Amino acid sequence: MAGNIIKTNKISFGVVVGFLVPILSLFIYYFIKFRLFSIGDFFRLLINNKPFLTGVTIICLVLNIIVFTLYINSNRDKTAIGIFISTFLYAGTSIIYKYFF
Repeated sequence: MAGNIIKTNKISFGVVVGFLVPILSLFIYYFIKFRLFSIGDFFRLLINNKPFLTGVTIICLVLNIIVFTLYINSNRDKTAIGIFISTFLYAGTSIIYKYFF
């Protein structure tokens, strides 16, 4: 079952994967670097410190780039397109938040 999910080649699946992977990497980053802070303090730091938000966004999207590369190399181009769309939306949202809010 899990093997079939990973082999899925749909843009919608890629969008979902592309949105979930950065969230997973955000929590991994939190547990590695900020586990002494509460999760609420960590998110307040993200919201109030825009340079920090940019750095964390880049770190989280690196894992998306790795997953994107894995799907491209396995000829699952539709899923890779979905991951690219999600990555672009994450990065765009981060830039808009940084400069306009």
